[in-house]
Amino acid sequence: MEPGDLIMRISATDVDEGDNARITYDLSPAPSGSPPGVSVEGDIEYFKWDWKTGEVKLNKKLDKPINYVFQLQATASDAGSPPRRSTIHVTLEVKYRRRVARKWHTPNPNTSSSTVN
Repeated sequence: MEPGDLIMRISATDVDEGDNARITYDLSPAPSGSPPGVSVEGDIEYFKWDWKTGEVKLNKKLDKPINYVFQLQATASDAGSPPRRSTIHVTLEVKYRRRVARKWHTPNPNTSSSTVN
């Protein structure tokens, strides 16, 4: 995956009508006491989300090892008065990392170089 790639979409529904039915989304680190994982505080920086659509995309190059687990929480809130919200625990596990073959520069034996002063 590359930065900007869609990872998931948070989705919620509301039976209200008009502005009360408008839903916004938030993604945050899982609070302490959440199910066990190996996430660390800076893990949220790997993700960006659209608060209107709930789309969650990769924000930066994924440099975590395979089987690394991100522990996050997603919250959907409506525009009612008072607003209602629902929060779920989100677990994302790195299952695959694309490895890029290294490129080696080999000088061409049929060419020469010289310096001109």
